[in-house]
Amino acid sequence: MVQTGAINGYPDLTFKPNNSITRAEFVSILVKALKLKASESRAFDDTTGQWAKDSIGGGRSFGNCRRF
Repeated sequence: MVQTGAINGYPDLTFKPNNSITRAEFVSILVKALKLKASESRAFDDTTGQWAKDSIGGGRSFGNCRRF
């Protein structure tokens, strides 16, 4: 997953495999792993300003995310 770019750690260059994964992180990994195109559309009202909003929109446009 790291070699494909689906998982790349945190902006501070750390990797925290023992931490719980957030919904945003999971959707981001899923979209990257399945090579779905991230969408710039607003998928859900609560994703405005969310760092993973494009991945969430991409997941929703392909039917992978019905509720966030």
